[in-house]
Amino acid sequence: MEAVPIGATVGDSLSAGLHEEGKRCPSRLPSANDIVVVLDKQQEKEQVTKAENAVELLSSVIVKVASCQNDKTPAPPSPPSTKVFDAEAALPQRKSTFFQATLNCLSMLYGLGILSSPFAIAQAGWMGAILALGIATAYAYAAYLMSICARWNASRGGGTYQAVAQAALGYRVKGLITSLFYIEILGTLVGYCISMGDNLAYLFPHSGLSLPGLSGRNVMIFVAAMVMLPSVWVRDLSALSFTSMWCIISSLLLLLAVLLSATVSGIGFTHPIPFIRLRGVPVAAGLYAFSFGGTSVFPSICVSMKDPSKFTRAVVLSFFIATASMVGLGIVGAYMFGQNTASQITLSMPIHFITTKIILWMTVATPMFKFALQLSPITTALETTLYERCKASRTLLYGVSTLMRSAVLAGIAIFSMIFPYFEYIVAFVGSSMTIAICLLFPCGFYLRLFWNKLTIKARIMIVALILLGAIVGACGTVVSVQGLIHKRTSS
Repeated sequence: MEAVPIGATVGDSLSAGLHEEGKRCPSRLPSANDIVVVLDKQQEKEQVTKAENAVELLSSVIVKVASCQNDKTPAPPSPPSTKVFDAEAALPQRKSTFFQATLNCLSMLYGLGILSSPFAIAQAGWMGAILALGIATAYAYAAYLMSICARWNASRGGGTYQAVAQAALGYRVKGLITSLFYIEILGTLVGYCISMGDNLAYLFPHSGLSLPGLSGRNVMIFVAAMVMLPSVWVRDLSALSFTSMWCIISSLLLLLAVLLSATVSGIGFTHPIPFIRLRGVPVAAGLYAFSFGGTSVFPSICVSMKDPSKFTRAVVLSFFIATASMVGLGIVGAYMFGQNTASQITLSMPIHFITTKIILWMTVATPMFKFALQLSPITTALETTLYERCKASRTLLYGVSTLMRSAVLAGIAIFSMIFPYFEYIVAFVGSSMTIAICLLFPCGFYLRLFWNKLTIKARIMIVALILLGAIVGACGTVVSVQGLIHKRTSS
């Protein structure tokens, strides 16, 4: 393979590598696997070049020092240093192993959506399980394409989702996508509040707590918001980093508790599951589109690995575990409760069992732990704007930012009280935003960056995936909005 000059860009190097691969096999166009192979070879070559440059630099320094000592004259002062952007310094340090990357991916896939898996299958029948498998496969493939884009863009100074978005579609589109990120976060936090209110009300059905104009569930949402308020004020959230492992453990314990409820409590598996219920298909698609979200963080996980070439295996393994447990829980729950399955499986389990109470408390604790972490991108962006535009004292700005954080939490809690319909809120977020962030945009980025290097078959497949995802998202969004309106007007 011909040597690529050190000053060449990543795109030039990649093109040269693909051109060489084309010489070896001129009968076909380069595929995504060829791009990955060339990227690996390019990284190895860059490491060798850096090592050779370091050796040459060290040798020249030694020679200069020796000559200065022989001449007994001080070495001339070095010229003033010029600050140049170091792309590698801006990237995450490559320290994570394959096992750590798999756990990180799995923790992003396990979340609030697993609670609604039995409801999705109960509403859509076996078609719900088929939808879950299809959406998981599409998201995993999109995450794979996004990892290729992240590795391609890493040496340019950004391996994150937003950096790839800017490289592919420009600064303005990046701003639009960032805004969509924030809206999705707000929707997810609304789901957190509703889930905490529902499960607390199920734990304490006769608590006696009441506030004027608020139902028992809304009172519990208010209580949960008050409990979370101090964590929203905290700026350093490193102490909450344990929530990643907590999500994995609580999800697996939830599956175990449901199985115990079916066998020990004598509920059994008595409700048949039909092949399809058409009315429930759009909502089920939205629920699973939300459940398998979180892949927008995968590019950062990829570039932080010691060996990014193993990232594809980490994605496949994490999606396999998450999909198996999520679909398994959905089938078991639907067989247990049938059409009476609640929007959250915890609300269908017998409350008098100790395992149910443990799972309910874990379900309440998980959103409480994660709320401040999920909200931090929004509060950080607001505070950055505040500190840049306001020239007041630091103490005053700190107080204003604290009030601003409290106002954001209050707005989320109020919206949760107005629309306390978990299944439709989660389905709306999944259909309208998560499917765009985790499927449509990554496929679009990949096409934009590598269109000229893809086979016609690959182009057709990715475009078809985008169209299919857009149709599923549009149908789920319409049905979810209709459900929210119907629930609100009938309550």
